[in-house]
Amino acid sequence: IKKSTANTANTANANNQVQNKPVTPSNKQSHKVVSGDSLWAISERYGVSIQQLKTTNNLKSDIIYVGQTLKV
Repeated sequence: IKKSTANTANTANANNQVQNKPVTPSNKQSHKVVSGDSLWAISERYGVSIQQLKTTNNLKSDIIYVGQTLKV
């Protein structure tokens, strides 16, 4: 069995099928929120803490909205 060394993140699509998505390096400047995103999932994907996301984006709560662009 050959193991892939590529960094991937598992996500579920609308039909609850798990898909592997490449993890974007943390030097990317922003992330556009899509349906199903959470601060936890975004923090895991980019290797930052939830508190860092909230502070960087001046978020007062854990609520994010589809279409919102977050600095990462």
